[in-house]
Amino acid sequence: MSMGCNAALMTKKVIDNSFVGAEYPVMTILQAIDYLDCSSRLAPKSKALYAYSGNIPEICRCRPKYKDLQNNKRII
Repeated sequence: MSMGCNAALMTKKVIDNSFVGAEYPVMTILQAIDYLDCSSRLAPKSKALYAYSGNIPEICRCRPKYKDLQNNKRII
């Protein structure tokens, strides 16, 4: 029996999980840029990512973040 299908499904899970791991740092970095008011000093590629930060709500109170993370996943 071939294990190719199982391997492909496991690889998809790994790739999906890697996006989840990248969402929190991206959200934190974008908010740090806002807090420090240093968006004018960003490199061109960073500015392109920062342009999407208007879609990410501030982390200022305790609440579930899963909807924000799903939105960030689409951005990333």
